Amino acid sequence: MTVLRQIYRSLCETKQREALKTAATLRRGKAGERIIQQGKTLDRMFIILEGQAEVWANGKYIVTLSGQPLVGEIEFLDRLPASADVLLPKETDLIELNYAALNGLMEKQPRLGYVLMREIAGIEGRRLRDTNLK
Repeated sequence: MTVLRQIYRSLCETKQREALKTAATLRRGKAGERIIQQGKTLDRMFIILEGQAEVWANGKYIVTLSGQPLVGEIEFLDRLPASADVLLPKETDLIELNYAALNGLMEKQPRLGYVLMREIAGIEGRRLRDTNLK
């Protein structure tokens, strides 16, 4: 199940779904665009809708992500500099979630904040388990 679908399914009320859209921007990333720069702090995270994202750390290729992954979520949550670069190898449709807007929304609507954080925690838990299996 995609990240966006997981979050939307968990938000039972239409008004919560609509509110989430106020913190999100749908945009097309350019081929070769670096959406996350290692060592820089972020004020946003991304859901890759169509296309792929490459993860590079210290100039070394790590992995290509596809299937609507969430990227930049760790830096978004802990407010520390990004641990890797994330590049778009080709034009890619993205949802960009703004930190200030999303944080304000979660304070106004705690249920929405709870659901979003629960889903992000689940995604990270699965990633950690997958990494440990390798």
